[in-house]
Amino acid sequence: MTSRSIAPHPGSEPVGTVERIRFAIDVDGRRDWFIALLAPDSVYADGAIERVRRLVADDPTIDVVYGDNVLTSPESGRERVELRSGWAPDRLLLGYDLGPVLFAREAPIAGREVTGHHQLALMAGEEARAVAHVPEVLSIRHGSPFIDRDLDAVNVVLAARHARCRVKEGGDASVHLEPTETALPFASIVVLTGGARRVIDGSDVVLVVNAVSSILLSTGRHDFEVVVVLDAKAPSALGEQLVSLDPDRVVVVRDEQPFNFSAANNLGVEASRGEHIVFVNDDCEVVSGDWLDRLGMHLTNPGVGVVGARLLYGDGRVQHAGLVARDGWIEHRFGGYPDDRRSRPASIENVSAVTGACLAITRSSFDAVGGFPVEFPLNFNDVDLCFRVAEAGQRVVLDHDIVLTHHETSSRAPGITDDEQAAFVDRWPERSMRDPFDHPEYVPVRAQPIEPPAALLRLRRTLGLPISSPRITQTRSG
Repeated sequence: MTSRSIAPHPGSEPVGTVERIRFAIDVDGRRDWFIALLAPDSVYADGAIERVRRLVADDPTIDVVYGDNVLTSPESGRERVELRSGWAPDRLLLGYDLGPVLFAREAPIAGREVTGHHQLALMAGEEARAVAHVPEVLSIRHGSPFIDRDLDAVNVVLAARHARCRVKEGGDASVHLEPTETALPFASIVVLTGGARRVIDGSDVVLVVNAVSSILLSTGRHDFEVVVVLDAKAPSALGEQLVSLDPDRVVVVRDEQPFNFSAANNLGVEASRGEHIVFVNDDCEVVSGDWLDRLGMHLTNPGVGVVGARLLYGDGRVQHAGLVARDGWIEHRFGGYPDDRRSRPASIENVSAVTGACLAITRSSFDAVGGFPVEFPLNFNDVDLCFRVAEAGQRVVLDHDIVLTHHETSSRAPGITDDEQAAFVDRWPERSMRDPFDHPEYVPVRAQPIEPPAALLRLRRTLGLPISSPRITQTRSG
């Protein structure tokens, strides 16, 4: 039987205005030392350090621990709990918001100066075998939320990774990553189409022509190809029309089988030659010219397996900002929200899955997980792919600075069958029920209408278009 004991060893020293303590944990006769940083105007919750000791004694691979905290207002005396999500290394590059107290094993960072929470989280996180979020209150802070930002430490981490990006502060005090001038691998953009048409901005357009044209005209780099997979119902002349847009970069493949989103995308990958594969729906339009560079900079970052984009409806509302799994259902985060900071908690986030309407992955990762699942011909195929990538130990990134307009469901009828739903939950009984980037105490609040901007309402009335209340999904603490 494994013997475990807890060895208290308090001792404190200042780190700037941050308190630092050191304590030990004995597991199987071996003593491991941890350090804890506590932010100013904060105190440990009762039993917080003992809680961490027990956690690490039960799982000796844990090297970093953080938890929830209570904020108190000195003026009003009110309290509120800040609930944390799962470990998000890519969001951490933008700043530290994991709470006033952070615990880290000392051995991996021995001999290196510790200057603050952000630097410690970055440094320890790079070396950590496991990171644990404790969904309990570990600290109490008087005043505002504790945020720490050390961009020099971020640049040190990015340089050590040989990442093809750098950190940049925005004019609104936000932080973003931007691509460096370093060359990126050749990219293949796979687009499926049946040749559907739609009126967009008053013009009757063939969706795939509109999509491919926006890619060719708006993309800032040239080392890419567009592989269009025409299904059986697409008119034969459409292929020639698409190739004529750019004969050197547009490739057309014919799929004569009954439509299967997964199989058709896999066929497109077989006909492609890029190391980076980007799947784009034929009812999307590129908005940000650096979209392909941004997708590529993430895919070259070690540990990143899939990258997704922020998708907007034609009226400017958010259609997609990452996917979340709750109780067997997959929901769009911030679906229907206005395109503002409320629906953009950070410019880069880690999520469980992103939509296949714009999804980037390396060819090696795609091949390693077996491509899209043909047993999911219409729905859940993108989520299943992301889940399998995560199971292989890689991260899924959502970059809000990559923006496309998505005229959703223009090509295919929406809807999920009971059989599809049951098959998905059966395959992912745990991941489909509780999202690691959710908090156990989060309670979804559904069907909360928001009022569209007045200018949009006037425009829709002028054009004689219907006005409806969009569906949104938000969360609150339970």
